[in-house]
Amino acid sequence: LYPAETGVGYVELAQRDYEDAIARFDASLAVAPQYVPALVGRGQALLGAKRETEALGAFEAALAVDPSLADVRRRVDVLRFKSAEEVVEAARDAARAGRLDLARDAYRKALEGSPDSAFLHRELGIVERRRGDTAEALAELRRAVDLDASDVTSLVQIGEILEEQQDYVGAADAYRTAAELEPSDALTKRLAD
Repeated sequence: LYPAETGVGYVELAQRDYEDAIARFDASLAVAPQYVPALVGRGQALLGAKRETEALGAFEAALAVDPSLADVRRRVDVLRFKSAEEVVEAARDAARAGRLDLARDAYRKALEGSPDSAFLHRELGIVERRRGDTAEALAELRRAVDLDASDVTSLVQIGEILEEQQDYVGAADAYRTAAELEPSDALTKRLAD
């Protein structure tokens, strides 16, 4: 009687008894793992219980069974965005605290969900540079510029790394491109040097 069990789960959800609702939905899903009403209800109950990562999984499972669920798709998008924001904020906090390995790992996790995000590649590149891995820093910063040709911060970082490596031609090219986008006395001086 998994539909009845699911119905009771929705009653408990309406009463804000999230843990009991989750148990009811789980009981339904043990019998019928692809029962969409139970998957959606479980996601809603998990949201109510502040277990957003698990809720995302339940909603994604419901979408896998029925891709036409527009409301569920919107919830998934919101939860993914919120999750990405939290990961990026954790990465920034770790970088500010000097926990660079943790920051690197968090940025990499964020990039799994947004591989074409120029600012994530830039921030990871800056962390890699602080960690002393200039090859990885250059790769990430160049990827950022590939994704956003107007990324002056990444261009300056690239120029500084190349200058440190005594690749003065490459450094001058990076500084010149940055100066064309955002002229400044500091870039003019770097180019002259």
